[in-house]
Amino acid sequence: MESNRANVRFPPIADISPFPHNRAGELALMIVGLVLSAVAAATGHQPRCAIRIGELVPDAQVARDLATAIISSRQTPEQRSRYVLRVEQDGTTGWLVFQSLPDAPAGENGKVTVTAGGGGLGMRIDRCNGAMSRVFYQR
Repeated sequence: MESNRANVRFPPIADISPFPHNRAGELALMIVGLVLSAVAAATGHQPRCAIRIGELVPDAQVARDLATAIISSRQTPEQRSRYVLRVEQDGTTGWLVFQSLPDAPAGENGKVTVTAGGGGLGMRIDRCNGAMSRVFYQR
């Protein structure tokens, strides 16, 4: 019986590379990757959100609206009327939304009364996906 196989010897798998017996290709690819990563980090052209449609909570008003919906389900209108709803950025990844007591007006001779706590509700809202975390009542 005759065989149709050619008598060919293949090199071991470890020897197959675009640059045989030379690691220059691997090194060049690694350097290009590092340079591109450094340029992206330096110029700030990195996407903020991993989801394709972008930020679900792009500004303070959307964060305020979401927090208002949650707070309205937990407090009566009378309770909500005691507080001012404040929104602050949490770095670049989210919003801090919290109820606080209104600022006290200046008293006689310019004295200012400082109040701590107040019992309002606070939370963190993620810019990318709108997830609410660290929901708490202030003391």
